[in-house]
Amino acid sequence: MALGDFIKNERLKRKLNLRQLAVYAKVSHSYLSQVEANKFIPHPDWLKKIAKGLKIDPNILMKKAGFITINEKEEAWWQAEIVAEKLSGGQIIKFPIGSKTVLPIIGYAPADNIKEAFGNSIGDTPYIEGSDFAIQVKGDCLAEAGILDKDVCYIKKQSSAKDGDLVLALVDKQAVLRFFYKYCDEIKLEASNEKYKPIITKKAQVIGIKKAILRH
Repeated sequence: MALGDFIKNERLKRKLNLRQLAVYAKVSHSYLSQVEANKFIPHPDWLKKIAKGLKIDPNILMKKAGFITINEKEEAWWQAEIVAEKLSGGQIIKFPIGSKTVLPIIGYAPADNIKEAFGNSIGDTPYIEGSDFAIQVKGDCLAEAGILDKDVCYIKKQSSAKDGDLVLALVDKQAVLRFFYKYCDEIKLEASNEKYKPIITKKAQVIGIKKAILRH
């Protein structure tokens, strides 16, 4: 049984209509309707909300969606084809990068540590072609480029960039969104706000490049 059909079946068992379950799950009824119609598979955070509304174990929905496996090797998400979050008992929650309906917003940038950047699972955002995941902009370091606090930055996962690309990069375990420039054996990462000095380093790790910006 498909995930949406299973959720609908469980809802009907409890004699709930769509709007009632939407209230209990704290999601919109239109969103829930699309899930039940198997239009897309929700992000795990949203599956947890639906499970709470149905008062069932969220792992049931996670398994139905194919997000949970047992004792799977955990890799850094930017080195794999999945975003992975380790759960108790050796379980791994996973979802494919590049869903054709929605993308995960996986965290914030700039960020002082990897967990803040890649471990928050803020929610979903509509898919934009060519992007693999999204991250929420934090602060004003890109304000003069018209990219503001809380904008959603869509990222194409790749380890290379050309001059002028806006990149998501790791520098000394900090995640930054900056404009990329290469000078001989050094990388210059520039903000678009004069308050912030450029970062000049030999050790930046490019995670991906900007494909689009969405302002909610």
